[in-house]
This record gives sequence, structure tokens and C-alpha cells, in this order.
Amino acid sequence: MLNTALSGRKSLRISVWLFFSINLLTYPLFGQREIKVQININAPCPWNGVLTMDSIVDFKTNRTSVKLLFKKKPYEFRVYNEVGDTISLQITGDTIINCQDLVEKVIELQAVDVSAKVFTSANSGVITLTKKSIESLPAIMGETEVLRALAIAPGITTGYELSSALYIRGGSDEQNLYLQDGNIILNPYHFLGFSSVYNPAIVDEVSVYSGYIPAQFGGRSSAVIDVRSKPDYSRKTTGEFHIGTITSGLSLKGPLIGKKLFHQSSFRFMNVGIYALPSYFLYTNEDADKYATYWYYDWNEILTYRLNTNSLISAKVYIGKDQLPNWERGIKEEIKNTVAWGNRLISLQYLNNLTSSAFLDVKVGYSSTHSSLDNLLITNKLDTLAYAYNKSNSDVLSINGIYGFYVNKAKVKTGFSVSRQIFGFQKNGSDLLKEIGFAPTQDEITLFAEYESNISASKWAYTVGLRIPTITNSNFKPHLYAEPRLQLRYTLNEKHKVHFGYSLIHQFVHLSNSNALAKIYFPSDNYLKPETSHIAVVGYEGKLKENWIIKLEPYVKQINNTSYQARNIYAFFNPTYEELFLNDGFSRATGIDFLSELTYLKGSLILSYSWLKAVSKFDKLNNEQWFPSNFSRPHQLTVLVNHKIGKRWQVNCSFNLLSGYPITVPTGIVYQPDGLYYYVFDEVNNARMGIYHRL
Repeated sequence: MLNTALSGRKSLRISVWLFFSINLLTYPLFGQREIKVQININAPCPWNGVLTMDSIVDFKTNRTSVKLLFKKKPYEFRVYNEVGDTISLQITGDTIINCQDLVEKVIELQAVDVSAKVFTSANSGVITLTKKSIESLPAIMGETEVLRALAIAPGITTGYELSSALYIRGGSDEQNLYLQDGNIILNPYHFLGFSSVYNPAIVDEVSVYSGYIPAQFGGRSSAVIDVRSKPDYSRKTTGEFHIGTITSGLSLKGPLIGKKLFHQSSFRFMNVGIYALPSYFLYTNEDADKYATYWYYDWNEILTYRLNTNSLISAKVYIGKDQLPNWERGIKEEIKNTVAWGNRLISLQYLNNLTSSAFLDVKVGYSSTHSSLDNLLITNKLDTLAYAYNKSNSDVLSINGIYGFYVNKAKVKTGFSVSRQIFGFQKNGSDLLKEIGFAPTQDEITLFAEYESNISASKWAYTVGLRIPTITNSNFKPHLYAEPRLQLRYTLNEKHKVHFGYSLIHQFVHLSNSNALAKIYFPSDNYLKPETSHIAVVGYEGKLKENWIIKLEPYVKQINNTSYQARNIYAFFNPTYEELFLNDGFSRATGIDFLSELTYLKGSLILSYSWLKAVSKFDKLNNEQWFPSNFSRPHQLTVLVNHKIGKRWQVNCSFNLLSGYPITVPTGIVYQPDGLYYYVFDEVNNARMGIYHRL
């Protein structure tokens, strides 16, 4: 991939001028939380001069406490916590230190203090990748992919070769909650699943919660994929333009109005449409009988307005679209089929650090996914003989708020969420979902609270949470659910820790036709009951050496009321619930995840292994016997090596070895007197594909 910077300024820099900026990064690839400290000094800082600094200052993120050995007013210190908030710092004490010493202490802190503290507040079943980590991973055809990068972690596999669909600890892709800056993404894929809607240019980090799930998250029964950007307060406009084998794009960021309004923009498009232009011209000139192509684009825009040093307003917009035209010309007729789908996201956020120990975060959002299929039959290029049109959509309107504060060395988070999801599937103007009897809308009101603290004078720490969602629609009277969450952490010593996590979570929507072309959602009702998931995980985390970390996590996941799509949503011959879905199923996943990460001066060596047994059972399927789930792969092995060569070059290599997917094969053939025959199937998923490996 060719990357051209529009400005020579690098994102990770140490410079001394009228503006001084340092970012502290932790190197471990799977750190539970990358602690960032950005220091802005709005005053001249000559190398030989002296600055009045404060000796020691304590600050807290919402996961850990760290001591910094330098600070001073009139300087502005900012710490980003897990939700991208900015926490004010209490500054005390005085000392004298020059700029050179300041830089040396910052580098020393980066190498020792911050990375040593990353693992003290690790949650059960959490994997976090930073922007730097994602960019350092091997890329397919030169394209960095956010979701596919997660597949190097134990317990996470992709749907098929080159796919970005994630199957996490025995759960299906439709049971994952995909978020972008706290806003739901209903269809996270481009290019038939090859790439995701998450543009690496604006992604700061991505976290996967598959064990203990914080109380603020809910609505899906398997895992949460939380993708976040961070505020950017660059005082100069910088940009990057890239040309790749699959996509090309342009990213810009910088100030719009002084030191108040800042923006981040990123646009990318797929090059395949350009490659297919010659065939398009041949078709229009009637030199060819067929024409097919594929293209997509997406655009991200983030506007951040700083009201003052403690509060801001942020507006975020995402628009993406995929289109797959397929045209064919016959002797007397012409057929044009066009499949299109995409997403839209608009959100407005208000963030206020009320005090040094409290913050308020309020978001209003609109998220939508839509798809369409046009079939045209044209004669003599004038008359349309036949026209078929299929369209699906799902829209979510939401408002949610979080209030967090510290009290008696404990962290408390409370909040609410109110949302309405709109469902639709039309065929030639007829609303099929409404004809079948599905409710057109579903409303959800949720309250949650979470309390995190250490047990006084002991090595125990705990987090307890409770999420209470209420669901209602025209076919489902109001139901109130309780979802408890619990996490225990015990520190054996500075290098060895154990933890336990439990989450109960419900899923109130069901997905049909689960592929990258369309995401058709259905609401819960008395037949398609909400899925209920129980997730329990026990983990060990050890630091064998300063640069060698291992993790081991056995887990159990059971999902009740699992639905099974018996027929394709597009084949409405007899549109009834029973024809579309089987209900009242059970799914169970048991597994062990292992991760070893060895870092050294110029790189890292990562080894991950997962063992999984995932099975399902339905009363009307497979003679009421358990069978392997569609997304069950018993063994998964990944080896990843990163090595730096000089200052500008980096070599990375990965090896993946996975068990094959289960498949259903016939056990016999019955021939009829008229010459026709049919296959006999005794069991579901009674065979398995061969072992898959990739280097």
C-alpha cells in the first residue's frame, strides 16, 4: 500500500516549540486498556531553560491508578479513559526540572510505570487492540482490516476465508453487538464480508467483551465489539492519502475554528469499480453481452466543539453504500439486476467532566441499515415487461446517558438507554413482515448501574452490575428483565492474578438471511422469545518475566431460546412463523483460551490456542439430539511474529491452523420409478470440512 502524508508531522512525536506534545503508549498487543497521557504546554520551552513542575500527582482512569513524576500548571493534562472521556487531574507539590529531564522522565514512564499497570484491572474475557497494534498485523493484499485483526486472538474466528464476520466463543455473528463510539452498527460489513465498515484511519482502539460484559452493554447474547475513535485537537491540518489494491482513501484532520472546533474526515472507496470500467464501456457500446462490477464507499466525519476545558460536544456521521450491478443482454431482451445495501449513522454527544472525580456522557443517535434488489426485464430498450423490487430496512433511534463518579476509592457508573427499532421488508411494495404478523417497531427502556471497588486491606477487587431492560411491541406486552453482572479479581502477587466473571444477557431481536448483502431483523414476541445467555469465565494472568505474559481462560456459555432459520426469508411460499424459524432451542459452548505474548526490543512473538465444543439442540430438528453448531471449530492455533528492521521497516508473519466447519452431508439416495431421486439426511452437521491453514 502506498501512503502519502500531506504533512511531515508524525502522530507519535516529541517536539519542543510553542506547542509541546507527548503521547504515552503501552506496547503489549493485548493490553486491557491502553493508557494515554497527552501533555500540552502552551508556553515557550527552551532546552536550556527551566520550568516549575509539580513533583507527584495521582490520577485515576476508570480502570487503574498511576503515579506520574511530573506535572505543572499552566500546563494542561488530559487522560482518556475507557469511554474516551477526559479526566481532570489534581496537581500538588513543586520542584524544578528542565525540558530535557521532562522528556527523559516521560520515556522512562512509558517503558516502566504505564506498561506495568496495564494488567492490574483486567476484565474477564476482554481483548483490546490499539490502532498501533492493528496496523502492525499482517494485512491481506495490503489492506488493514479492523475486525479481521481480532481473529488472531484466542476464541475468535472469522466466518470463511477473507471474511470479517466474527464468531466468538461459540456464538454466531448475529449474536454480536457491534458499536462505533457507543452507537450500534446494524450491518458491519462491506464487500460481501471481506472488509468492515470500520475505517482504520479513524479507529483508535477496539475491545471485545466475551466474558464479563459491563452493565452499560446489552441486546446481544454472545459478545460486544466496541470500536472507538478519540478526540483529536491537532492545531495544524494534516492528512493522508492512500492507494491500495482494494481501496483508496483520503483522511484529513485539524482545526476549523481556532482552538474550539476540530474535525476528522475520512473517505474511502473500492477500486474494483475502476478496474471494471473497460467492461462497462464494452457493454454500453454493445461489444459485450454481460457486465458486472462491484463497488462501495464510506465516509466518516467527526466534529468536536470544546465548550471549555472540561466539556465538549461531538457530532459523528457515517454513510456507507455497496452496489453490485449485473447486466445481461439477450437477443430480444435485456436483464438488469442491481443489489445494493449500506448503513447510515448520525450521533450527537455531550461530554462534561463535572469535577475531577465525576463525568456525564449523553448521546443521541440514529442508526440504519438498508438493502434492495432490483430486477428489470426490458425489451427493445424501451418497454419494461417485468419489474421486481425487494427492500429491507432496520432503523434504531436512541438516547442514552452515563453518569460516573468516584466515591471512597470506588468507581460508580449509572445510566439509562431509550431506543426504538423499526423493522421492514417489502417485496414489490408489499410489507411482508407486516403480513406475516411481525410488529413493525420495538421499544426498549433500560436502566443500569455498576460498582467497582477493592476490598479494603486485601488483594480482592470486585465489580457488580445490574442492567434492567424493558421491552415492548404490538405483539409482545411489556416485559421487564434483570441482567446481573459480576466480576471478582484476586492478586496473588505483582505478577500473578486470577479472575472470575459472570454475565446474564438477553437478545431481543432475531436475524434472518445473515449474510453481508442484507441484515433483516425481526422483533421478539411470544413465539420468537428473547434469547437468554449465561456466560461464565475463570481466568489466570501471569507475568513470567517483565516481557513475557500468559493468559488462560476456561469458559462456559449457554444460550436459551435460540432460534434457527428454517427457511430463507426471500422464499415466502407459506409465510408463517413456523415456516421461517424454529424456536425454543438451546446452544452451549465450552472452551479454553490460551494466550502467550513475548515482547522484546524490536518486536514480539504471540502464540494463541483455543479449544471449543459448541453444540445446539432443537425439539423439531435432528431427532431432538445435540449436534455441532454451524460455527463450531474445535481447535484454533495462531502464531504471530512482529520484528522491526531499522526505524522505517517492520516485518510481520502469521500462521493460522483451524479445524474445519461442520457440514451436513446425505447418508443415502432414494431413486424413484420415474427416474427422479432425493437425498436422505439423518443428522445435522454430521461431517466436517478438512483442516484449514494459512501462512
